[in-house]
Parts: sequence; structure tokens; C-alpha cells
Amino acid sequence: RGLVDLALLAYEFGKHAAPGPLVDCNVAVLALSGQAGEMQQAALGEVLGGAAIASVCLGAAPWHMPGEASVTVRRDGDDVVIDGAIKPVESAAQAGYFVVTGDSDGGMSQVLVPADTPGVTVKPLKAIDVTRRFAKVTFAGVRLPASALIGAFGQADAAVARQVQHAAVILAAESVGAMDAAFEMTLDWTFNRYTFGRALASYQALKHRMADMKSWLEASHAVSDAAAEAVADGNDSAAELASAAKSYIGVQGPELCQEGVQLHG
Repeated sequence: RGLVDLALLAYEFGKHAAPGPLVDCNVAVLALSGQAGEMQQAALGEVLGGAAIASVCLGAAPWHMPGEASVTVRRDGDDVVIDGAIKPVESAAQAGYFVVTGDSDGGMSQVLVPADTPGVTVKPLKAIDVTRRFAKVTFAGVRLPASALIGAFGQADAAVARQVQHAAVILAAESVGAMDAAFEMTLDWTFNRYTFGRALASYQALKHRMADMKSWLEASHAVSDAAAEAVADGNDSAAELASAAKSYIGVQGPELCQEGVQLHG
């Protein structure tokens, strides 16, 4: 149950605001695992050994309606040709490889693209998160042999859905770690900060707000853990729980942190 173990590590990453492309590299490893191609195995070895970073370019996704994909992958003889752009891509400027998902005839296709391939352009973006670096990646007629495909052409839908579930689980666990740290700092502050001769924690109105934050935190722990176990085991509820974790924590995580800022004055 590697994903459950990884969720524990992601939680610690979030709790300590640890930098690094944890999500992208692990999703890329998931995509490359089990692939027999020489290029894929070489890239997998570099990422696992820490010699290279792999970033995920999700130019097509399970939730896209027809025509919404920002990246296309087409066959041209014995080659595949990639066109389009995707942003934001984490650690794109530092990546040695891109796992590119694009729209194709019949479904989605995934291609392993070395970062130095002709036609690939990376433009750094400004972001608020100081633990991550993002960029826009453009593919202008990028041509690679069909051996660069991850899986079969136009048949990556199920694999991409599974990768999205894993990404949601890792991000949820990381977010819960950050929520935990924010809650602990705020709780300590309310006990140690005095106003009008009393600790902030003694005021009833603030107790109610802390109780709300604690309930959001515990619910986030629960849904994050449930999603990790369901996706790791491949349960029928995996997709639903991964989406529930992403939805709930995506709302309550920022809300908890905002409350922490407000309570700090």
C-alpha cells in the first residue's frame, strides 16, 4: 500500500512547508511504472535515483469536454506529434522529462518528452507559493518516435484517471499537514497572547471559532485518510473519495488558514 505510506510523507511535507516536486515526480513514476520501453525505463531510473525531475503536463483531463484540451497528440507515420500549451506546470524549468497528456483520436494519449526536445519551450511564471516553482510549457510541433508513448495511442483514459486520483490523495495529505501546522500555531497563540489581562483562548467567541477550525481539521484528516486507502486498494469508491477529499480540503484548508491569520490579528 505504497500510496498510504506516501500520504504520510506528504502530510509531513505539508506540515513543514517542505519544497520539492513531490506530487509530479510520484505521478510520473506511477505513469512510467510497468512500461517496457527503453526510454521509459531509463527515465524511471533517473527519477527514482534522484538524478532527474519529471513534471506532469496535463493538457487533457478526464473532466474536459470535447474541444477543451489544451494539448493534442497525433500520429504521423512512425512518429507522434505534440502541439499546444499547458500551465501551470510544477518545476518545469528544472525538469528533465515531461509526462504529457494530450487529446487524440479515440481518447487521451500520454507521451514521455525529454525537456531538451526541439519545439519545447518553458516560460517561468510568478506564483505566491514560495515552496514551488511553476512555468508554462509550450509544445510546437514536437516530434518523437512512437516508442515515446506511455501505453497505447489514444487509450490512456483509465491510466490518466488513476494518476489524477493519486495526485488528489498526495495533495490532500500535504494540505492536511499544512492545516495541522496552521491550527497548532494559532492555538498556541491564543493561549499565549493576552489582551485586557486575559488569554485570547478564554474568550467564548474565539473558542467557537477554534472549535470550527478543529472540526474542519479532523474531517479533513478523515477524508484524506479514507481517500488514500481507497485509491491504494483500488476500491470502487476510490474515484468518489479522491474527489471528496479534493473538494472538501480545497475549501476548508484555505478557510482554516485564513481564520488562523485573522486570529493572529
